[in-house]
Amino acid sequence: MLNRIMPFALSALFAFVPLCASAQTASAPAPAEVGKPSKAEERFNKVDSDHNGAISKEEFTAESKERAEKRFKEIDANADGQATKEEMKAASEARKKARQARRAEMAKKPKQ
Repeated sequence: MLNRIMPFALSALFAFVPLCASAQTASAPAPAEVGKPSKAEERFNKVDSDHNGAISKEEFTAESKERAEKRFKEIDANADGQATKEEMKAASEARKKARQARRAEMAKKPKQ
């Protein structure tokens, strides 16, 4: 049982440690950013569905399940409920191209 729980616990730990560390080491926000939640805060607020300031195991796993189901739909091109090697490869290439396009677009924007 512990072998099944440990990977989940570690992934949860690694997902939220950067959030805590960035909150402690962050410099003062620029005036335009005052009042605007960071991406980490937005993600936390999205997962914290009952808005009690903490993420329960149920909230965490529900959000992970939603992401997994969305990802599977992207992979399963013919919607037969199974992902083949070809579909996995095609989805991986599509994600890679989309990521490269986003990076190229960001590189065009002037830095503030």
